[in-house]
Amino acid sequence: MAEKRIAILVYCYPVAYSPTILNTALYWARQDYKVDLLIDRYVFDEIEQQHPLIKIMYCTKLPPVKKSASDKTETEKSSPDKQVSGKPKSGINLSVYRDLYKSIFPQWLLQVRSYSRGIRTATVGKSYCFAIAFEPEALIAAGWSGLTAKYKSYYHSLELYENNTFKNRLRRKLERKALKKTVFTVVQDEYRKEKLILDLGRTDLNVILSPVSMMGPALADKSDYVYRKFNIPKEKKIILYTGAFYSEAMIEEMANSTNDPLWDKDWVLLLHGFCNSEFILNNIRKNTRPEKIMLSLSNLSQNELDLLTSSAHIGLALYSQRNANLMFTILSSGKIAQYAKCGLPVVLISNPPTDEFIGKYRCGVALNNESEICQGISLILKDYERYRNNMLEAFRLKYDFETNYKPVADYLLN
Repeated sequence: MAEKRIAILVYCYPVAYSPTILNTALYWARQDYKVDLLIDRYVFDEIEQQHPLIKIMYCTKLPPVKKSASDKTETEKSSPDKQVSGKPKSGINLSVYRDLYKSIFPQWLLQVRSYSRGIRTATVGKSYCFAIAFEPEALIAAGWSGLTAKYKSYYHSLELYENNTFKNRLRRKLERKALKKTVFTVVQDEYRKEKLILDLGRTDLNVILSPVSMMGPALADKSDYVYRKFNIPKEKKIILYTGAFYSEAMIEEMANSTNDPLWDKDWVLLLHGFCNSEFILNNIRKNTRPEKIMLSLSNLSQNELDLLTSSAHIGLALYSQRNANLMFTILSSGKIAQYAKCGLPVVLISNPPTDEFIGKYRCGVALNNESEICQGISLILKDYERYRNNMLEAFRLKYDFETNYKPVADYLLN
């Protein structure tokens, strides 16, 4: 009987912060598959080892992407569960991470080619039941390495990209060609499906919808984790943001909302995540009062993140509306799925998919703009238990990973 083994491919993506990638690996490991997580390089953080059947394999000598110059990479730590080929000696930090995706031809193409060679080396002598490629570069490299020609494969699109540069148009052309060797594509919702089909020019694309989701069950019980950790009085209401501190997430606008006269004295804004920009951190500290904002910049396990989220009352998930990738986030945001798991009603920016979702599930408030953050919070708190129960129901219906992934697994196995 053939060994049950799958390959998951990821190129230059922060796997440690992607519930979709991590939960996909965990799902198959729980089905007794050996999972080879084939990654080109370390990005931002150590990947939590969630199951002994998951092997994390770095396939190139490309420099790691660090959150700061002082960060250690995973290759500076030993673990029997990890296989690393090519120990990087130096890295680049978050401030230049985006430049990787803006890098011009041929540097970008050479890096993807290097990744495809690393895949071939890492998979020598192995046989797979199927392969999963996340994002265009991994799909392209999977094709170049011969993996998609040899094994049943599918493509999982996480982000939407504009066709506005020569490199992006070349990537789209190579993505379109590589798709011919896959059996289906996964995207998060109908809006992203329509945009991807339009961008690819593939009206015949076989697409399965699977929102960004968290492993259940939902956590209905509240935690006092944050209250104990930060010594916050019990009467305070915690308003939470989790994720990267960057401009598209409107992090400074959220922080500045604590200066609004409508910000209640019994509210505390907790900003949890990571930030490489001293400029952003200094602006937050300079323009706000410390008794209104708590910063949590430490790395947390999934269990600790659950406890932190369960301590809060309301989640913030505001995104700039400058492009489709940032607009279509209601079913593609890890933070929203995490809030749903813990029953946190959410405050968002209004747009068609968000309004449709909030109108149906009544689990949060969609704002016209960031100046209405305090009004949104107040509206939820006036009928808090109803919003909270609705969010827990939204998790059951839309954000539970095993429910959402079942159509993908069924199609793959049949």
